[in-house]
Amino acid sequence: MSHPPKLLERTKLRMKWDNGSRIVCLPGGTKGKTIRGFSRPDVIIEDESSQCSDQLYQAIRPMMATYPDCKFVLASTPFGQRGHFYKVANGNSTAWLRLKVVASECSRISAAFLAEEKEELGPYVYSQEYEGEFVASETQLISHASILKAISDNVEIIEV
Repeated sequence: MSHPPKLLERTKLRMKWDNGSRIVCLPGGTKGKTIRGFSRPDVIIEDESSQCSDQLYQAIRPMMATYPDCKFVLASTPFGQRGHFYKVANGNSTAWLRLKVVASECSRISAAFLAEEKEELGPYVYSQEYEGEFVASETQLISHASILKAISDNVEIIEV
């Protein structure tokens, strides 16, 4: 029977164990400037990814250059139809495994609470926060889907 490794160091931003494993929290609020130079992680987790800048995402990617087996996790609720999280979540790349869990699938969240939240927050915020939907802005006149359809090569042109 194996024994768990002994924790050697614990601070707000770092944990280190006697087997050499460690967890390092890097600040992402400065558009990636403070994380540059970190290399060869086994796992990278970009938490609240939809809120992170594209510059941060672009600064993270080179960390994996010397270790292609690195696991890169983007975890978030949606935040509109923009940014790298939206593009990855809705893209076709087979490099990503996409998982979606909605609040109604969580047994710890009651249907009554969700109904109250939907009434309180309105459909736009509720859809993002609890249903994982990438919704257009409430103030957007033309939806992102309509714009994409308009610039598609498959658009049928009807002459009047």
